[in-house]
Amino acid sequence: MAITLNSSKFKIKIDKKEYADCIYFANSQIDIKPQYREDDDGRKGAETKAGNVSFSTVVIRRPFTVGDSTLMDWIQNTRKQGAEKNKKTVGITVFDEAESGKLEYALSGTWPTSYSHSPLRKGEGASPVIEEITLIVEDVEYKALN
Repeated sequence: MAITLNSSKFKIKIDKKEYADCIYFANSQIDIKPQYREDDDGRKGAETKAGNVSFSTVVIRRPFTVGDSTLMDWIQNTRKQGAEKNKKTVGITVFDEAESGKLEYALSGTWPTSYSHSPLRKGEGASPVIEEITLIVEDVEYKALN
């Protein structure tokens, strides 16, 4: 039986710390390029097996939270120590209307590549500060849940 998932119900986990307050997750795309070979006449033809696999960057937006520096620490450590020492696994769980987990993504080899936040404003029209983190992803796996 097919189940339609509600795209507004999800949570993100970064190294066992859950972020249920995330309001946006986008750009999860996988591109698989075919391998090419040259035949005896020098013409290229596509092989039947996968070649290079690439993953798009992932964007996460969430309300800026004072008192929890986990994400900012990750960004700072990556900036100072490099990505190789600061790769993490990011999990995304998508829920159905009954708020039961139905799909999980595991993004491995993930590290932050950029950070920004919404404008700071005083007075009328002021809104919560939203932080945006862009992540590089090395591999994606997913599984359906019961």
